[in-house]
Amino acid sequence: MRATELLDGDTEQLIIVPNNEMVNKRIVNLVEPDKRPRVLVKINTAYGSDVEKVSAILKQVALEHPNVLKSAEYQPVVRFSDFGDSSLMFKVFIYIDDVANRHKVTSEYRKAIYERFAAEGIGIPFPQRVVHFVDETKKSERN
Repeated sequence: MRATELLDGDTEQLIIVPNNEMVNKRIVNLVEPDKRPRVLVKINTAYGSDVEKVSAILKQVALEHPNVLKSAEYQPVVRFSDFGDSSLMFKVFIYIDDVANRHKVTSEYRKAIYERFAAEGIGIPFPQRVVHFVDETKKSERN
């Protein structure tokens, strides 16, 4: 056996990797020893948002999803991670029932958050810049 066969979970393609490369590469096994992975979802909210309210909504919406694990050891974890240029940044760590559901769950979770934030009046900002122009004509009149 001179090569190892791996299955790409995103594309369902079989990848053949020579064993000499396997020894020197980092490998992430998504299904062993536990098929219940933790997924990360990043969410940004507008400055001025109530951080505690946002955190509670993020956790509650996660727990409402049928594929999210709800036992005490697998509770969703919400972290206020940073102050962004245009937003308050949050990370939500969610344990799900099966690695095969990771893309479905994160997509459905984002949709549910978008709808819930709209209903609660919590803004999801887009990047903005404020640009100030100097009127060069007035500058030359002063000189």
